[in-house]
Order: sequence, then structure tokens, then C-alpha cells
Amino acid sequence: MVTKQMIKLSKQLLLDLSSLKYTQDDSVNLQPEYRDYKKCSANCPFYKNKDVSLFCQKECVFVLSTSSLIKPRENILTYTQIKQLLYYNSTVFENNGITIELSHKDVAKAINCSERTARDNINALVKAGYIVISSYNDNKYKVFIRDYHKYHENGNRGHLYLSNKCFKALIKIDNINTLRLALVGLVRLDDMRASKDKNPSKELSYKALINLLPSNITCPKQIVKIFTKAKELFKMTFKDESISISFNKDIDSLAYAKSLNKNNKKALSKFLKRFELTVTNKDKEDLLQMSIQYNIHIVTKAFNYIKDKNPDELGSYLRTVIRNNFNSLISC
Repeated sequence: MVTKQMIKLSKQLLLDLSSLKYTQDDSVNLQPEYRDYKKCSANCPFYKNKDVSLFCQKECVFVLSTSSLIKPRENILTYTQIKQLLYYNSTVFENNGITIELSHKDVAKAINCSERTARDNINALVKAGYIVISSYNDNKYKVFIRDYHKYHENGNRGHLYLSNKCFKALIKIDNINTLRLALVGLVRLDDMRASKDKNPSKELSYKALINLLPSNITCPKQIVKIFTKAKELFKMTFKDESISISFNKDIDSLAYAKSLNKNNKKALSKFLKRFELTVTNKDKEDLLQMSIQYNIHIVTKAFNYIKDKNPDELGSYLRTVIRNNFNSLISC
């Protein structure tokens, strides 16, 4: 199956997916003086036992903290559910949040899980409010990704683009905590790029990263071991109090986009010359944009579906042809 070469993802979605399974329980009605977790100690029996039915006495040297009281986050996703949601985003070729036609077999192969898991994951993603699924047709279905049009609304962080190579490296990660840190790393580096830094690097403190991981991960040595598994994505320098990360050269989506633009432009020029097609500069730009949005192979194959090789507006005409025959073209 032909895949998208530049994949659009919500930054806020990536940060949400990197969050922990448990969060601080703010529902407990503690008096303000008991909420100063900085004064709390693991030696305090109330802290250790998570017992909120008894309040510390005023003379107690410790202060009970809600940071020791946790509750499950709602609609938390498992490892394969996160990867399945990311994969759905990679199959949206139009800017409408709707995926191509998929099967459980397609998804299972893409994220390396069983077909049963791929099928079961759909219900969890629907329940969590991330997607709406179409009815099945010959075991094929499409997914509508909710909030796809809201990446830049108030409270959201916009979007980023991942190259197909970067995305595949991300999906290959086989550790949930590594995946969680990798998602954060991608967002932070893109934030640096938004500030016009052409070759961004980002310092991530061990303290901040520990807060993203389960409670049994408490030291930099563990963080290093976890993050090293994402070495295909990032260059890493491990320091005393932080990790400095930057994109690997062949993974950097900005560099990939420039290379893709250059290569597709050259390939389209050869294609048009070989078939003796005369097109305007506007048509050339339209064809180049389509080759990046869809895939250059889809664009060139689409010429087999048109009768008039030289319409007045080749770009607009060919885009309509691609949309009308997309299922056939994507499976070529």
C-alpha cells in the first residue's frame, strides 16, 4: 500500500498521548496547609499509607500531600492503541481528517500487532473520543479523526509534520516509556524550530522526564536506558542533569521535505518530457504539490485515468481524477 510521505500530527495530541496512566487526585478536600507537597516526606506515615482520613496534627513536622494520592486518568490508551491512532493520522491524504480505506490486517501489519488487537483497539479509541468509524464494507472501514480541524484553535498547540521515515522509526519503538518520551521530544524540537532555529536542539531535564514516567522510574540512569532506545530518531548527549537531543540527519522532517520537493520536481519534469506533455508553470506547481500531498507514484499513475492529456487546467483536472479514483490508485 502506498503511504503518505509527510504526516500531519497535532502537537497537543502527542503531548496528551505521552501523559501518564495516573494523575494527581485533586478531589480530596484537604485544607490548604496540607497541600504543600514540598514539605512532605516519604517518612511521614500519612504519606506512605496514602491515608487521608486522618489529618496531620499542627505540631507534625510533615505535611500531607495530594501528590501522593493518585487516580487513573480517563480514557488512557495502551501502547498499541497509541500507535494505532498515530497510524490513522498517517493515512489522511486530504485535509479533512478522514483516512483511506483500511482493514484490520492493514493496521495490524503497520503497528506490529495481531488483527484481533487492531480490531479491539477501535472500540477503545472511539470510547476515548479520538475517532469516529464508518460502517464496514467487505471488512474495510474509514476513520474520521475528531478535532482534526482544531489544531490551531485556542488552547491547542498547532501541528507538526513528520517524514515517512521519521514516522516509521517512531512506530517501530517497542517500549511504551520510550514512545512516551519520544513524542515529547518531537514536540519540543518542533517548538524550537518554530522559533526559527534551523538546527534545533533541546535540553530535557531528568527531573521533567521523570515526572512523565511511572513512579518506579526515579533516577537519571533509568532515563538514559529508556531514551537510548529512541536513538534512530534523535542524537543524544547525556549530561549530569539533562539530556540534549536533536534530530538525526536522515530523520529530520524539514531536511526530508526539502529533499522530497527537489526529487519530485526532477522526476515530474522527466515524466512530462517523456510523454511530451506541455504544461504551464501553474500546472507544474500544482503537480508538485500533489506529489507531496499524495505520492509521486499516485500522481503519475493518475495520468492513466484521463483521456485528454492536455486539458486547459491539468493540475485541477488531475486532482479531481485522483480523488475520484483514489482507492484504486492507493492500492497500486
